[in-house]
Amino acid sequence: MKRYFLLLLLCLLSLWRLGKELLILTTLSQGDMSWLPFIAAIMMLIIVYVVPISGMTVWVLRQRGLSIAAYFWALILGIYVIGQPAGFINNLFASKLLALFPDTLVLKEWISSIVPPIVEEGLKLGLAIVLVYLLRVKSIWIALAIGVGVGLGFQLSEDYTYVLSTLVDHQLTPIQEAFSRLSSSFAGHWLLTALMTGAWFLLIKMKVKNALVKWYLIGPILLHMIWNTSIVDQSIVLKIGLIMVSWLLLGNLYHLVLKMEKEDRNL
Repeated sequence: MKRYFLLLLLCLLSLWRLGKELLILTTLSQGDMSWLPFIAAIMMLIIVYVVPISGMTVWVLRQRGLSIAAYFWALILGIYVIGQPAGFINNLFASKLLALFPDTLVLKEWISSIVPPIVEEGLKLGLAIVLVYLLRVKSIWIALAIGVGVGLGFQLSEDYTYVLSTLVDHQLTPIQEAFSRLSSSFAGHWLLTALMTGAWFLLIKMKVKNALVKWYLIGPILLHMIWNTSIVDQSIVLKIGLIMVSWLLLGNLYHLVLKMEKEDRNL
């Protein structure tokens, strides 16, 4: 019964997002504008980071003889399920905090670095856990792939929204906005969600007693908070540094799983 309820909830959230986007596109199409730059920008995002990251994930699964279906389910649901709830909860929490502390200038300046990381990372991990439950996942590799898929889907959904907004505000062209979104694409939502999902699976499902693994549940939120600061947004050096730290964490988790896999075979 729980599985049917969760499946229904995921379907309803997906239809909500799909219906809203169709309404927006229908409204915009009534105006006099060229859609070619928008389509080109979205295709650029897909080619530059969605295809390579998906290819890497599929290769890892294929190397271990595992099904790739869970990854693509996670990718699709990551695109459609999280975006609308995340936007609603972000706005709700931000407005509540600002109402509670109306005269706190620091809060007003840093609100975007506090609320979205907590809300979005929580929702992405929640969706990944639901998929692990629905698909009865037993392999850490499939759990990691689900994390990648959910995060990558949400990342593409978020980038799509930013690119679409250029058709309304005209501050940047769709191509310019797409280029700006690429600066963090290889250490973005997909990597953060993979870390958190992998850590959750190791701690809860595999009962791993490793203090370092617990930090993978906290680290992605902290990294997201740092990414959202205006200081990082204006510094290429800091962006490169964050990308290196993110990949270092992912590499460490990857080697930890490999080590556990090797030790399990030797038992």
